[in-house]
Amino acid sequence: EFQQLVTHSILINKNKLFDIFNDDGDDVIDINEFVSALSKQEFRSKMLYHGEQAQNKLQAWLECNVYRRYRNRLMAFLCIVLPVFGMALLRGLYGIEQTTVDGLVFVFYGLNVADIGLRWFAFGPARFFDLARYPNPPFTTAAINKYNSKRKIPFLNDDDSDKIIRLSASEREWVVNNLRDTRPQSLLERSVLSICHRLEAFAVISMGMLWTIAFFFPFDEKDADKHLAGYQRHVLELSLFIRFFTCLRSNQKLVYVIFTVFPQFSALLTFLVLFIYGWARLGCTLFGDGTREIITEEVYPQTSNITTDFSTLPFSMLSLIQLMIGEGWHEIMYYNVMSTSLIFSTYFMFYVLIVTIIVANVFVGLFLSDIDELKTKQEDEDTLSIFLKKSSKFKQYAKSKLAELHYDLQQIEDRRRQKLKQIDTFKRLLNPAQHGGDGNKSILNQSLIGLAQADYDDEFRMF
Repeated sequence: EFQQLVTHSILINKNKLFDIFNDDGDDVIDINEFVSALSKQEFRSKMLYHGEQAQNKLQAWLECNVYRRYRNRLMAFLCIVLPVFGMALLRGLYGIEQTTVDGLVFVFYGLNVADIGLRWFAFGPARFFDLARYPNPPFTTAAINKYNSKRKIPFLNDDDSDKIIRLSASEREWVVNNLRDTRPQSLLERSVLSICHRLEAFAVISMGMLWTIAFFFPFDEKDADKHLAGYQRHVLELSLFIRFFTCLRSNQKLVYVIFTVFPQFSALLTFLVLFIYGWARLGCTLFGDGTREIITEEVYPQTSNITTDFSTLPFSMLSLIQLMIGEGWHEIMYYNVMSTSLIFSTYFMFYVLIVTIIVANVFVGLFLSDIDELKTKQEDEDTLSIFLKKSSKFKQYAKSKLAELHYDLQQIEDRRRQKLKQIDTFKRLLNPAQHGGDGNKSILNQSLIGLAQADYDDEFRMF
């Protein structure tokens, strides 16, 4: 009966179902266990997965056959993203009608919105923005199990490994006949794809709203009768250029690093902003009195190249940002010190020391440490991809990785033994104190014996 229940099915995890029937854990299902398990409400609740996302057949077909394929992103990049970059290069050339170029930009923007909208429909409203949080729907999980069963791939950190899929016979047949085998995604892949989805949706929606505002409320009256005149055309182009980083696999990891690592530095960035604000206020007090105007080009030839000053708070913060970047910071310092006093040079030197040297290096160090953590998360993904794409070289790769892991494990064992040795030393040192006076007497007796032996040796030498 159990075999009949899971008859040659690739849509049900047989091991998980066997564990549900096997209550006593003896790896044998008898008739009493089978009947009692079928009659229990707990069994029916385990068979029905209540946390799955709703998915119809059209959504399943689009996800498994279209949007789960990297080739789809590559074709979208070549067909509806890259041409916008070419049109931006052609803009302004002699003989090119600007109206035609602007119209094509609007058309390609609409195609990108349609592509992102279909992707949002295929993955579902919630899963589109967070694939790592929400599990795969039943049809998608069935297609993934087809892929794993045909290639005999074990589950590697996959949330669907303990999921039992309840599909009817007609739905099961539809999955087998209509859905392509879908490669499982690691947690890192799902996180990267979720961030790319959020960035694309935010770009097209926000830039579309900004273009709409600029269209109905133009900043320049002469552009009021033009659809994509002036600055307005660049708003739509910017939303499409962002897809350069989300469509290509080599750039997706960069997007993931930026959006996962940088939020961890919120405290450091807050300190930097507050420090620049306070230092800019001090700069307005020291150099904002207009005395710098006495410095002419005859006195300091670089005067004409200096465009920032400390006359107002915004200009002062802009000058400090230029100092932080390091672009011509010494010219700004010489210009303001010559108009005031040499002692005020400490203002610039202290700022460069704190912000440019200390804060910037701390930021880079923390960033590189998070990059190392990201590499460790990618190990399972690399292992599975090499197993699938380079099966002939997988044995060599596995042997090298095993040697590396054994070496790391040995290092951990050595550190563990050192820690245990230190713990044992402290326990032995604390042991006399636990015994109270007996321990102190033993230490005192040893000291007296040592002193007596020293006196005896001295007397022997004298003799």
